Amino acid sequence: MEQQKWFLIVAMVFMLCVSGMVMSGTALAQGNPSAESCNELGMLDVQCFNCATGEYLGKINVQAAYDEWNKDCLPNKDQARSRCSGAYGIPIENVGMKWKYMISLTEWKNFSPRNGCPCAEW
Repeated sequence: MEQQKWFLIVAMVFMLCVSGMVMSGTALAQGNPSAESCNELGMLDVQCFNCATGEYLGKINVQAAYDEWNKDCLPNKDQARSRCSGAYGIPIENVGMKWKYMISLTEWKNFSPRNGCPCAEW
């Protein structure tokens, strides 16, 4: 009887660990997203920031598609940056962006530019 209790406790701990890995995406993350999975996402919410002031400006929506060069689902960062600039009336060189999306149980996060705009980093 005592041995069965220990077995159940160990089994429950194991299941909790595995379910935690799946929920966080670590069990299924396999490199970069695929072109097919990006195309299935639809629209992405892109958060826009003013890098000069650190201010969060708001969101724009961008059609998801695979970006072969960056291995990401935001296909044209320059176009998205231009849309943020126009929507919020700031110079394009001050625009910072970040976005995230879920594919299966994996959460993908990215940001641009890669330096000089800490408010846009995750």
